[in-house]
Amino acid sequence: MTYGKKYIAGFSAVLVFLMVLNSAALCKVTKWRPSLNLALFYSSEIGEDKGTGLSMEFLYPLDKKIALNGNLGYMKHNDSNSLSVFNPNVLASMSLYNVGKLKFSLGAGLGMVFYENGEKTGSSMNLIISDKLYYYFSRRWGISVLGEYRQPVVEFKGASRKGFWGFGFGLFVSFYGDKDKDGIPNDEDVCYYTPPGAKVNSRGCGIDSDGDGVYDGVDKCKATPFAAIVDKFGCPMDSDNDGVFDGVDLCEGTPEGINVDSLGCPDDADEDGIPDFKDSCASTPENAIVDKWGCPSDSDQDGIFDGIDECPNTPTGFEVDKYGCPSVKLVSKEVITDLFDNNLNLTGKAAKQLELVAERIYAYPKTKYTIDVYTDTEGSAIYNLNRSNAVANKVKQFLLARGVKEHQIAINGRGKSNPIMLGFSEKAKIKNRRVEINRIIVDDKGEIHENN
Repeated sequence: MTYGKKYIAGFSAVLVFLMVLNSAALCKVTKWRPSLNLALFYSSEIGEDKGTGLSMEFLYPLDKKIALNGNLGYMKHNDSNSLSVFNPNVLASMSLYNVGKLKFSLGAGLGMVFYENGEKTGSSMNLIISDKLYYYFSRRWGISVLGEYRQPVVEFKGASRKGFWGFGFGLFVSFYGDKDKDGIPNDEDVCYYTPPGAKVNSRGCGIDSDGDGVYDGVDKCKATPFAAIVDKFGCPMDSDNDGVFDGVDLCEGTPEGINVDSLGCPDDADEDGIPDFKDSCASTPENAIVDKWGCPSDSDQDGIFDGIDECPNTPTGFEVDKYGCPSVKLVSKEVITDLFDNNLNLTGKAAKQLELVAERIYAYPKTKYTIDVYTDTEGSAIYNLNRSNAVANKVKQFLLARGVKEHQIAINGRGKSNPIMLGFSEKAKIKNRRVEINRIIVDDKGEIHENN
């Protein structure tokens, strides 16, 4: 088998192998781009002498897999006649394998060979089969390995040459448009106007590792904290110079020199909402209501601060417990018998008891009561209703005179209804002539109940 046939057989084997590989890699094929390839070439005439030379090739893609090649080569053979060969060619190439940084193509075409051998010259037209392996260092450039076989098909004057085979190594550079100069071709660039210097991903969009809105490469301050506001260089700003970046700082405008926490808010040792540098009253108790200077208020002046005081508006003069409530017991339900005499005047005993009740109602100004006055059962219903109303008015005036507010009490005359003891005996009269005092309670639903 001649060298030419061996070369063609080798090409065929490689072609079949790469076609199998290519069937699984078609989806990864990328578009070829115009490129220029410069190579050092080693060539040998079949069965004859050998030589070296230079090859310059321009590739123009027609689609993702097909390209046209224009080639100029010059070789010098070191035979006894000092053979020089000049060969311009035109080929069509097909990309057969294109994965990652590797691309393999196989081409075929026609070319002329011009010989100069001493004083003799000649030329021939050749059928050319070539293979090329490209390795891309980037989209822009890479290295190539080339193989080629030439077989004369038409010989002209002085041509008596056999076929040539050769291989070479070269450098290639690709040409493509790149509006924003980010290294990504326009036809692949999803983000056309990336700022100069920005690092981009494979789609041409800026990378922002710290998520601050300024792309890597332009960003001079890496690892900016989340939510921090940055300047055009990607560096966080701190308008009040408290050491906590704007955007993270929840308390802007902190005076210079003031200690702040991790959120940029001034220290507040007693947690009263007034920062220490403004707080005139340190160590305010928890939950106490303070003024703008951080000092607790005590609206009813009972010594228990507002916010802690469970019984606000305690009248002056009452001793209170630690919760701000008067030491006197809250009235829930009271019954005072032997309330009035035959002349409808309050008895001395009843007056003393009402005195104590009045003090207790007065001590809790937010409480409200129903006050019902009853008579004995002697006489008609109308007669006793009038009597009970007269006594009720006296009880009301008695309570109001001792500080109880009118809105706290609802007084009613009930006449001779609901007697405690039946009959007209003196004992029955004492029991039935009475006043019943019940606290009004409003539940969570807003419904009113008496504390019976």
